[in-house]
Amino acid sequence: LGLVLYECLTGAKPFAGEDLAQLTFNVCNIAARPPSHRARGLAPVLDFIVARTLRKEPGERYACAAELARDLRAAAADVAAAQARGDHSALLPTIPGAAADIEVERTTPLVANDLPHELRPSPRFDSQPALARLAVAPSEADATRSRGGWTGPMAKPRARFDPRRLWPLALYALALLAAAAIVTACGSKVKLDRLAPDAVILAFGDSLTYGTGAATGESYPAELARRIGRKVVNAGVPGETSGEGLARLPAVLDEEKPQLLVLCHGGNDFLRKLDESKVAGNVRSMVELARSRGIPVVLLATPKPTFPPSVPKFYGAMAGELNVPFEEDVIHAVLIDNRLKSDLVHPNGRGYAQVAEAVEKVLRRAGAL
Repeated sequence: LGLVLYECLTGAKPFAGEDLAQLTFNVCNIAARPPSHRARGLAPVLDFIVARTLRKEPGERYACAAELARDLRAAAADVAAAQARGDHSALLPTIPGAAADIEVERTTPLVANDLPHELRPSPRFDSQPALARLAVAPSEADATRSRGGWTGPMAKPRARFDPRRLWPLALYALALLAAAAIVTACGSKVKLDRLAPDAVILAFGDSLTYGTGAATGESYPAELARRIGRKVVNAGVPGETSGEGLARLPAVLDEEKPQLLVLCHGGNDFLRKLDESKVAGNVRSMVELARSRGIPVVLLATPKPTFPPSVPKFYGAMAGELNVPFEEDVIHAVLIDNRLKSDLVHPNGRGYAQVAEAVEKVLRRAGAL
């Protein structure tokens, strides 16, 4: 949300780099240039609000959209005043009363307590800690200067931002929201028969099902069994590809005779850069095999190990076509949160618990519980 807000205000992306490595470093380590330094006439209070949306630590950002909306409403008067002045002759200092130009050594943080004023758009906005965490001069080769709490190269002001440039971005955002709503609506209509108290659920997959990266008993099948009070068989095999899983599945179905199959497969194919169309075909064949035996299926999407991880589109398309309950986001969300994973491609115990919680929600939504 912070990235979109920044681009709406300035018409530019907050981070850039000559290649993926430099871009990744900048995103993780460098504070974005203040919006008022890119688009003249913006109220300085917007710098603080945008800064909080772009905090490096998720826990330091706004907890919800309502908090962000509250600060934006509190800043409305300052924004209107800045627009009314129409004074674009110079960049405004970020903190009222601060010196317009403060010389700082590169990579040296500013001390928030030394600044003469504290700006609080609302009681929830902690501007002093924000400055202490974010006001760090970037390491450009040329001389850098600072404006009251934000640091960065003091380039000449750019031309006035044209609001008409926002239309393509707005249309793109609306298209994404519409697509998400369609996927959600389609998934919510899929219903399953209610599982009996003695029903057997088969969790079938690779190391993500087995529980690699967590202690014994912390895999998502084990946690799911505790949450729903049914037997959940863990049939995960670390390192298995979807083709190997397809060959193994018939015997496992014969042995366990489950009333429901939770299928999570494809990750090792992506690690080995195997043909995605073949992965999709193997996953589809596993779904159709189970359903041919009267066993309903819940499908979990496995993200590709790209940077950042991305979920292949075939999972959602297949779930919609075959009318299968589908969970798309949880593994992706876990693997982009360092607190929830043990390595680049495996959750830890807390991460697997979130996967189990998401599967339980899918089952309850579908009427199986």
